[in-house]
Amino acid sequence: MLKDIVSQYSHSIEVEAPADEVFAFVSKPENMPKYLPTLEEAHMEDSDRVVIDGNAEGHAYHADGDLHLDPDERTMHWGSDSMHKYRGQLHVTGDQQRSTVSVKLTFEPGEQTEEKIKDTHLDGEARIQQGLEEALSSIKKICEKSEAATDQGSGYLA
Repeated sequence: MLKDIVSQYSHSIEVEAPADEVFAFVSKPENMPKYLPTLEEAHMEDSDRVVIDGNAEGHAYHADGDLHLDPDERTMHWGSDSMHKYRGQLHVTGDQQRSTVSVKLTFEPGEQTEEKIKDTHLDGEARIQQGLEEALSSIKKICEKSEAATDQGSGYLA
């Protein structure tokens, strides 16, 4: 039965920038539209709630959910309040020279989405994986560009 399907996605990318600086950049909600392909705005509602607005394939969306940051571990955990039971984790490892950014996403669809999954499951999986890879590529480009600018005295990462 499709309502029991859990979809998981993961991707990692190497970044030529210090791990602490990369985490500082990705963990600020106001920076999220810079690296998430469909996101237009993000802000904290309180200490552990984030509100996002965006547009995916011509459809505007508004959502909120949990966002927990652990700067000591350079880890972010988030989850949505939607019927999809979406959650994710971003973890930055590395040193003062380079980083690895790893993301895991999990979707636990409810009964309401069963028919939609039957119709679009394969295309949906490809779109989610592509979006994940695009987001990490954007993080890499931004952070490496900022690292080069920092070397020249004009960084904008954090």
